[in-house]
Order: sequence, then structure tokens, then C-alpha cells
Amino acid sequence: MRIYILILILLLSSPVFAKEPYKDIETYGKCSPIIEGNNNKTTVNCYDIDPRANNQLNELLDKNLKLSQSLNKNLELLQKIKEAEEWAKRYHDLEESLKAMGDDDTDAKNALGLIKEGELDKAGAILDKILKKQESQGDKTAENQYNRGQLFLMQYKPLDALPHLEKAYNYRQDNPKYALEFAKLLQEQNNFKEAQIVYEKNLINLRKLSKSNPPAYLPDVAATLNNLGILYKDTQRHKDAETAFNKALSNYRKLAEANPFAYLPDVAMTLNNLGILYSDTQRHKDAEDAYNEALSTFRNLAEANPSAYLPYVAITLNNIAYLNLLTNDSEKGQTYVKEALKIIGEIYKNNPPAYGNDLAQSLGVYGMILIKINPKNIKSCDLFKEAEQTAYAESIKQAAKDQFNENNCK
Repeated sequence: MRIYILILILLLSSPVFAKEPYKDIETYGKCSPIIEGNNNKTTVNCYDIDPRANNQLNELLDKNLKLSQSLNKNLELLQKIKEAEEWAKRYHDLEESLKAMGDDDTDAKNALGLIKEGELDKAGAILDKILKKQESQGDKTAENQYNRGQLFLMQYKPLDALPHLEKAYNYRQDNPKYALEFAKLLQEQNNFKEAQIVYEKNLINLRKLSKSNPPAYLPDVAATLNNLGILYKDTQRHKDAETAFNKALSNYRKLAEANPFAYLPDVAMTLNNLGILYSDTQRHKDAEDAYNEALSTFRNLAEANPSAYLPYVAITLNNIAYLNLLTNDSEKGQTYVKEALKIIGEIYKNNPPAYGNDLAQSLGVYGMILIKINPKNIKSCDLFKEAEQTAYAESIKQAAKDQFNENNCK
């Protein structure tokens, strides 16, 4: 499954209460959360990596979480798991690449051993040494530059990773792996112009490769189209974004026919992306249709795996509820947001830090719906107050407080 949630902190007074579109990255799918003791501390266990490396992973995730909170971002439990899965994927890619250098390469063996021990700085020093020895050896240099970039990404140092991924790409622009990783990082750094060039060139290459080997390359075609859709949306190219999302959706539907467990989540998340786009461009009927199909798919997935997909059911319900608010169908919206609150409220009890912001946003939507139905409904004030108390992100707290004051609550 290829899921990355880039979370947007949304003010309760803003015109949209949806999640930011879902970006695609490789995920490994073998990581799960463990909630410890009465303090609800959550660690992530990726069962097929070295336990020492797994400990380092959790230290880095916690450090990244603190940074995200300081920047008023919300690294939720779901995002934490996806970050862990991507980390594990990079771990295994590095393991495979370093092993391929052969048993006689002492530096590669030592670097791999240090990565397994969680000693990433020391492993990086050895990779730098390897790079100096192989600087002019073409394919080997490209792979080692890519490896060095991956190791920096495992340490959550994207700016250090960027020049290495760029060099890997420049050595071998025909390598889809190098191109996709480089483009994603450019996009995350808001270098949209350069990211678009790399994505679009890589897409041509991937489409050619997928004709002869669809199972190997069609997922990357879909992922690239989805990420391009987000890039186009972020740069106000709404028609291009719609085209890209629909092409990604078509590919994910084909993949889901053969492997529904792996690709139905991507179908649903791409539909949610379309719903956000349509809502932003006032195409409310199209947004409702996209959200409803996404909701139906998430409900089916949640029946088999409730812990993984019930949060997505709640998020989509909240999106629909806010869309109903925009279209003056508040009674219908009230039904959706109540269900969202019931789901997210239960999940929140087990892990408040992970789901506090989601719960706060649903409380905010509910409060706004009640005001729309009856401007004098004092229950909305209680909901805004609870949203302020529940939220972890300062921006959401402040937005809830603003709603409380704007509606003359006491």
C-alpha cells in the first residue's frame, strides 16, 4: 500500500475542514503501534527489522513529533505508523543494496552492521567513505548517492538528503526509483517547478516500462499521477489536478481488481483527494459523489481491519459533514458529524495525543452546523470550548477559541 498523509492544520473558521490530499510514497506495511501503560505512550514496532534499529526509529519518530508540534503540525498515530513503514522500507532498500556489494566489501558490511545497530551517523560516515572511493564509477556512484540520501531521510534530515538524491538522479535519470524519490523530496520542500519537471519526465518513462511489466511499474505510474495531482492543486492548476487524480484513480482501480487488499485504500484516498479538489472549486455535487464512494470503500476496509481504517471513516464523514454545511444541508451534515464524533471519540479515549486534533475538528464542525440550524443554540459554545480543550495543535486551539468568542459564548 502506498499511503502518506500530509496533514494540514485547519482553522475552525476556515472554509475547509478536510485533510490535505494524501501523497503517495512507498510503505512497507509491517509496522504496528504499541500503546504502553497508563500514560498512553505509543511506540511503533516494525517486526522484520533489527530491534536495535527499531529502537532508533522510535527515538527519531518522537524527536520528529516534538518538532512537528512546535511547528503547529499534527503528527498523528496514523502518520507515525506510515513514517515508520517508510523508514522500514528505506532500511530494507539499504540492506539489499549494501549486501549486493558483495561479501568482500568490508565497508559495505560495516555500514550495514551499524545501520542494524541503529548507529546511523557512524554508518553515514562509512557511506561517505565509499562515495569518495567510487565517485567516478557511474552506476555504483548513483546507487551510493541514493543510499546516502536514504540514510539522511531515515534521520529526518531532508535538506542533507536532497543533494545526494539529486546526484543519483543526474547520474541515472532513467532510473524510476531515483526520479520518484528526488521529485517527492523536491515537492515536500515546495520546489514545485523542479518537482514537476522530474515527475513528468519520469511518468513518460514509467508508462513505457509498465507496458511490458504492469505489476512492477503500474503502481508507480499511479503514485506519480497522484502526487502530480497534489502539485497541480497546490499551484492552482485545478483542471490539470483533476485529470491527474482521475488517471491515478483509474490505475488504482485496475490494480485493486487484482489485489484489493493492497490497493483499495489507494482508491479511497484518491477519491478523497478528488473530493477535496471539487469542494475547493465549488463543485459540490462532484465532491459529494467522490466522498461517498471513498466512505463506502473505507467502511468495507474497516470491517476487516477496524483499527487501521475506522479513523479514515471518521475523517471522510467529517469532510462530508462540512460539505453539507457549505451547501446549506445542515440537517444531513449533523447526521454525518455525529457518526464521526462517535467513532473518533472512542478512538480518542485510547490515545488522546494521536486523535485530539481530529476530535477537535469534528467538534468544531458540529458546533458550526448547530449555529447554522439555530444561531441561538448554546450547545455550540460547549462544543467550541471542548474543541479548544481537546486539540493539541495550537492553531486549532486558537481557532476554537476564536469561534467561541465570535459567537458571543460565555
